[in-house]
Amino acid sequence: MLEPLPLRRPRASQALLFVMLLGSYAYFFQGGGWNESSRLDLARAISERRTLAIDAYHLNTFDKSRRGDHFYSDKAPGIGVLGAPIHAVVRALRAPATDRQAEHGLVVASLYVMTVILSGAATAGTGVLVFRLALRNSGDARAALIAALGYGLGTLAFPIATVLFSHALATFLIFLAACWLMEDPEGGWRSVAAGLAGALAVVCEYPALPALGVLALAALGRGKTGRRRLARFAIGGAAPALVLLVYLAIAFGNPFRVGYQMLADPASAQSMATAGFIGMSWPSVGVMGKLLFSNYRGLFYYCPVLLLGVLGMLWAARCGPARRPVLVSLGMGVYFVLFVSSYAWWEGGSSFGSRHLAPMLPFLCWPMAFIAVHVGWLVGAVATISTLIALVITSVQPKPASHLHNPFFDELLPAFRDGKLARNNVCPLYSDPAPPEHRAVVVDADGEAHDAWNIGQRLGLAGLGSLLPLLVFWGLAGAGLAWLEPASRAGPRAPPSGSVGPPVFPEGLAAITLALGLGSAFGCGSGTPPPGTPTAPSAGWLVGDNCTETGRAVVDADAVARMADPPGVRACAFVGRWIAVRPGARTKITLEVHDPFADAGPKGVVEQRLYVDGRYVWSRDVAADAASGWMPVTHELTPRWPIVQVRLEVATLGMADPGGAWGSHTASAVRGLTVTNVSP
Repeated sequence: MLEPLPLRRPRASQALLFVMLLGSYAYFFQGGGWNESSRLDLARAISERRTLAIDAYHLNTFDKSRRGDHFYSDKAPGIGVLGAPIHAVVRALRAPATDRQAEHGLVVASLYVMTVILSGAATAGTGVLVFRLALRNSGDARAALIAALGYGLGTLAFPIATVLFSHALATFLIFLAACWLMEDPEGGWRSVAAGLAGALAVVCEYPALPALGVLALAALGRGKTGRRRLARFAIGGAAPALVLLVYLAIAFGNPFRVGYQMLADPASAQSMATAGFIGMSWPSVGVMGKLLFSNYRGLFYYCPVLLLGVLGMLWAARCGPARRPVLVSLGMGVYFVLFVSSYAWWEGGSSFGSRHLAPMLPFLCWPMAFIAVHVGWLVGAVATISTLIALVITSVQPKPASHLHNPFFDELLPAFRDGKLARNNVCPLYSDPAPPEHRAVVVDADGEAHDAWNIGQRLGLAGLGSLLPLLVFWGLAGAGLAWLEPASRAGPRAPPSGSVGPPVFPEGLAAITLALGLGSAFGCGSGTPPPGTPTAPSAGWLVGDNCTETGRAVVDADAVARMADPPGVRACAFVGRWIAVRPGARTKITLEVHDPFADAGPKGVVEQRLYVDGRYVWSRDVAADAASGWMPVTHELTPRWPIVQVRLEVATLGMADPGGAWGSHTASAVRGLTVTNVSP
């Protein structure tokens, strides 16, 4: 058996990979949003006013804390602190902002540069680390490149890298710490550096703290060397931990109190206080299913290339040298799934997929190199599908509203098909809605103005044509990587002694896909009624409450989702269930919807929506309509699958006070669901 070809130019390959990924992320600017504005405000406060309070800028965000008469970012301070010198440089290079329009230009430029450096460059760096770890363990450069590109372009890391969230930088730091620990068997300087990187990840993103426990176990090992490695790991993390404690003491009066415990909005503060410890309670198996497999936030649903990473992890575990990184990767994956499934806001608000799962992505991606060594065509095909999905998300809107039940197929894919790209219209200076004096960066062919854009649009290209420069860039960079890393002459790497040989990967993938489909249908009922036969209502409703109060009920309701009083901004409650239908047969679904909002209020504030089979089919402005009580709703469809989901939700849409009476806090209730096949 021939050995894999050595790298021609290892540093050049990694540099080109970094440039390819960073250029892909820098191609997009996603505009503003409450989350990124909160971090930008902290950077501006430090840079312009030498203070941690964001009093001068806080009106552009709802994500903030309040202590006394001062406002602070409610986020971990890492991005804001690191962004302060970046903002200072951008500000120094631009003309003084003498009016609001000039300030708007400064804010857009600063947010873009901060995003490229703190999110884009961090994710590109993670991609290089994925390549290095995959190469070291699989021994095949081409397979390692496929794994790195699968991570950087074929997962949710792509859209997240174009937004000033903290997850991209925290992911880089956690993965860097893990790689350093795995490269330091003797407990040398890399253990200290790993502790520094891991603690910096916590300064950027608080949920990274328990992940350090996984790294600490990896550092411990056995004997004196393990204890020395753990001690140096702890020493490395001391300085960032001290900086974080000082920040919390100055901002919130207590080194062990975070911004989420002092939210400025009373309704949000009440929700946080009643949702466990800072929003965390016990992990939920149901939420895990939604996080991984649903069309709402499903990680594997929208990133199928990760399934190959899971298969690769099973294969890599049988190779002696790879067992330790596999165990670390498995521990990271388990932790983040458990953590996010226990979090009250597991869906991540306005984001595609749950952004809170981002730090586990590189740990799932590097093992796919073991699959690429054997069946590179399969990994390449699945990675291409994942990349196309990620490109649609990134180019249209990586921050769809949280109330969209099926954001990809209901909103993003139709917009992409119509060439409506860069759809975020939230201004980073004014927030949403912007006042009349706001002048957006881009005005598209339909006359819609927004601050989000891509490089092609700035060059004068429109619609899908604006992505042409990116595709050309990908082609050139891909050709360069193919030249630097020629195809290996080696066959599949031999399994360790005593193993049973390589698994049949295509069949294994098909089996997993089938299992996932069966898992989605489990418990949803079986059998299909003949034409003209209605099904009787029964139990089986899934309820998503917006409050924890008990004793709220609607007489004769089959299912009720409760809404807090007041409900808060962009709150949502829902009831839903799966029903059995006959594929290809015209089917009528009938149910009654309850409206608890007894008094008429302002328009566009509270809305009920009905989704059938993931499609938005009916809505009603419950605040503006004075009518209340039970109302019949009917919808006909021709289902493609033997089961469909019926989901009723209510959502508050804006920042206005809904007013009126919320009755018994019952914001979403249904009864009398029947399914009738009207054609054979």
